[in-house]
Amino acid sequence: YRALGYQKAIIALKRCTHPIRTYKEAMSLPGIGKRLAEKIWEIVETGGLKKLEEMNSRDDISSIKLFTT
Repeated sequence: YRALGYQKAIIALKRCTHPIRTYKEAMSLPGIGKRLAEKIWEIVETGGLKKLEEMNSRDDISSIKLFTT
């Protein structure tokens, strides 16, 4: 279900006609819940997602990327 939620969020963000400027705007998008809104807002504020950066810095993930590209 998580992947479906992300797909719906991507569609909602693509349909959004203006940049997201507040957390409330992220929450108001259809299909966006609290947790996804928090992630969207983190990306808006910082330009990245801390959890994703941590995941990408793991050695096992780096090895998998190396051999799959």
